[in-house]
Amino acid sequence: MTRCSDAIRIPGGRTAAGEARAAATAQLGDAIHEDRLRDVHLLLSEVVNNSVLHGGVDEDGWIEIAAGAGDGRVRCEVRDSSDAGDPVPREPDFDSGGGFGLFLVDAMASRWGTDRDSALTVWFELDLTG
Repeated sequence: MTRCSDAIRIPGGRTAAGEARAAATAQLGDAIHEDRLRDVHLLLSEVVNNSVLHGGVDEDGWIEIAAGAGDGRVRCEVRDSSDAGDPVPREPDFDSGGGFGLFLVDAMASRWGTDRDSALTVWFELDLTG
């Protein structure tokens, strides 16, 4: 199983997606190809934005990012301080622009899911080959 490195905690709010991308880049280093890193950045941005928008994680809250590569795949985990319910994919609204986050994760990730302990974790994996 792919192991994620130690989580990096960042504040929520409007800058969280950019900070999450930087955290993932730092954790993954040169372990994955630049094209795959762009995919990681896209999906990570969507999941983090869901934490901010739907989970209400603002600058006073936190989001933890963990990313790792191994066994032919990359895995990212996003854990946050919200108490929102489990995320559910919905059909994108092409007129209003909503609903693309988990739609993209579901379409692009090899696997994804949620875990809940004291906080919600949304994770996704991308195969590095194929």
